Amino acid sequence: MTGVEDQGARIPLLDVEDMNAEQRRLHDAVVSGPRGQMIGPLRAAIHSPELASAWSALGEFLRYRTCLPSRLNELAIIVTGRRWTAQVEWWVHARAALAAGLSQEIVDAIAALESPDFDDAAEFESTSSRARCSRPVACRRIPMTPCCAAGGRAARSN
Repeated sequence: MTGVEDQGARIPLLDVEDMNAEQRRLHDAVVSGPRGQMIGPLRAAIHSPELASAWSALGEFLRYRTCLPSRLNELAIIVTGRRWTAQVEWWVHARAALAAGLSQEIVDAIAALESPDFDDAAEFESTSSRARCSRPVACRRIPMTPCCAAGGRAARSN
């Protein structure tokens, strides 16, 4: 016994039948969108439909509408999730990485904090370099070079 009792979620998680009309509309939009389900922090954020809507839109953009192919996008997410031991991100995105075409061996190596073997080593180096950067790199405006190579700053392209 650890002395810490399981008190459930810190914020009550609503069942669909307990949602008001605005919460239900947002839930239905998320479930019918690319995510296909309402999981993780959105379940808690739905108490504020305005917050949850903005959060969902940002998350969908970052996951589904960047310039990265889904295989690299999921690789970046699991490398970052593992780096910071983000359990929910890992739980969701390790499965998504496999579905996007990463091998089980690559996912297992990242989980074990080992360097995986890639067919294209540049693929991993580019992604892992970004995970170590202090600033995010927006690939639509900044060249696809690791930001750490420029001392944490990436040069803007016109």
